[in-house]
Amino acid sequence: MVAVPEADGLHLTEILDGRLDEALRYRLPLAEPPSRFLWERPDVEEAIRTIVRLFGVRAVHLHQLCNWPIRIWRTFAALRIPFAATFQDFYCVCPNVNLYDIEDDRLCCAAEDGARPDPATCMRHLFAHFGLREPDEPLEFVTRHRAEFGDLLRAADRVIFPSFATRDLVGRFHDLDRVRSVVMPHGYLEPSHRVDRRDRRRTLNVALLGQVAYAIKGARSYPPLLERTRHLPIVWHVFGGTDAFGYGDTLRQLGLGSRLVLHGWYRREDIFEQLAAAAIDLVVFLPPWPETFSYALSEALGAGIPVIVSDQGALPERVRADGVGVVVRSVDEAVAALERFANDRAALEALQAAAARFRHRTVREMADEYRPMYEEMLARGPVPASVSALLRGGLMTLPKTLVVATVLAVGTFLAGTGGAGDAPRPTGKDAPAVKAPATPA
Repeated sequence: MVAVPEADGLHLTEILDGRLDEALRYRLPLAEPPSRFLWERPDVEEAIRTIVRLFGVRAVHLHQLCNWPIRIWRTFAALRIPFAATFQDFYCVCPNVNLYDIEDDRLCCAAEDGARPDPATCMRHLFAHFGLREPDEPLEFVTRHRAEFGDLLRAADRVIFPSFATRDLVGRFHDLDRVRSVVMPHGYLEPSHRVDRRDRRRTLNVALLGQVAYAIKGARSYPPLLERTRHLPIVWHVFGGTDAFGYGDTLRQLGLGSRLVLHGWYRREDIFEQLAAAAIDLVVFLPPWPETFSYALSEALGAGIPVIVSDQGALPERVRADGVGVVVRSVDEAVAALERFANDRAALEALQAAAARFRHRTVREMADEYRPMYEEMLARGPVPASVSALLRGGLMTLPKTLVVATVLAVGTFLAGTGGAGDAPRPTGKDAPAVKAPATPA
């Protein structure tokens, strides 16, 4: 069961035995929409208790608590339900999940260059960005937020990070238990294509990949990089949307002509073929914050392409582990690296050979690592009472009493459409017909 807060209520997706194509979707209405930053909400806590009761939840995996009350974990603790928490950003450190002040274009809490953090200013900029009223006491707001997550980290059965860099940065702010805090890198799609390196060309095909129009993905670094390398024999390929903020026009105004190709949005299952078709030699990633993993990096490496990455977060950790790229600290160093590869193809080919040998962890391998954790938590979770079709009135028509052992995934990563009524309702073409809607007791 996956639970996600949306403007019209909590959206639930029920998946039986891993059959995603037969998933059932429900909506549990709330009195008012959830907001980005929540401390507690009694109606959401009651909704969670209802979900636990109706679906026999015996273990919980928290993935993201933005738009959830950050104290919601206390509801699971009160119900004696074991829970794990995965941190794919830095929300447990600060309400600003990237630790990057987009207005001042600098790191705040994560700064390591001697700059003094200014969380009060960062909070003002963050709340303005979301169009929300800023806290009366921004510093106290951050302090209380971080303390609540400190309690969560101490209570969780497992605390999971996608990279050592992420775990270590969080460890600067929280006392992490080294036994319960583990690193489990994400799995990814197995590549359908890899770049063919049989022909050496005079020009280099260099790519930008992902949500490149956004500041947190390096948008402010790429125009000067392209401008300062215009003397090199490089054709720049941009895979990803560039409509936001007029970013496509910003890139076109550099006047690179045919040496700039904007490919537009892509589907993850298609990107390997697109990268191979464009014969990409190198991909550049220059995010200004310490990314925790980067699926776009996974796409580049999965296609057998070496990379240039900024020296912070999970990117340098992953690149250095397999020798599949170059780590830089600035646009200046990125320009120097491109100049070297344009003039020394042997150096580039050595990295390309390493990238060709790269093998990404698969989704199945990731699931195999998670399975024992789920089994252990389910074994300790409370045994649910039998849930009858009558009790689940308004949900679905069931032929018999249902007893389930459910892992509830809590996050903000799944969208859906909802029905109407006072009880959760199945939605979508795969849902059974609903009869006699009723509010669960």
